[in-house]
Amino acid sequence: MEANQLVIAIDGQSSSGKSTLAKAIAKALGLVHIDSGAMYRALTLYAMRYWGDKLTQLSAQELEGWLQTQYAHMQISFVKDPQTQQNQTHLNQELVESEIRTMEVSNRVSKIAQLASVRTFLIDQQRLLAAKGGVVMDGRDIGSNVLPNAQIKLFVTTSIHTRVQRRLEELKITDPNVTYQEVEANLKARDFDDENRSLAPLIQADDAMVIKNEGLTKEEVLEQAMKYIQKALLN
Repeated sequence: MEANQLVIAIDGQSSSGKSTLAKAIAKALGLVHIDSGAMYRALTLYAMRYWGDKLTQLSAQELEGWLQTQYAHMQISFVKDPQTQQNQTHLNQELVESEIRTMEVSNRVSKIAQLASVRTFLIDQQRLLAAKGGVVMDGRDIGSNVLPNAQIKLFVTTSIHTRVQRRLEELKITDPNVTYQEVEANLKARDFDDENRSLAPLIQADDAMVIKNEGLTKEEVLEQAMKYIQKALLN
């Protein structure tokens, strides 16, 4: 199989480094990177803009009922930035890449992501994006559920401390007052929700290669992954 026909699925916990690795692999092989987590964040932002502070007070049933009336009005797409050559998330043709990375969205995304209709809606979109191949998609249930037939599956792991530090550095750019404790609590809560939801929980696919990136540079992690991918292409 040619590299440009590959479908690569990368899973892992929040801030484990899976998106960074996915972007690097996509650049190295000339593939399209799809950040599935960004799609859940964009949908969460859509709900936040409509409901404001009331969003946290809605029951799952109320939220489901409202969302079922909204899917036809939502378009989530990825547009390559001409300067960085990386995909940027757009919600209804509006660039929202920075807005979906805030702590406010992070604190609410699990509530949205665990809803059955949300997962059905976005998984359908993700499978359409990957249908032609030439894709690297990262998330929490890509290899196990969204793209179970992906030729390459990777599962990225690292320590909670490293994950908190990475996320903190990202958030400090837009919110200098965010604390280590806030980020740690958020990541642990999201881990619990991701690993314990009844619908497509975060698990390592049986045929996924584990990438442990603790103490490694981005280049070393990429080298480790590329060796595995090149070996798989030869088989």
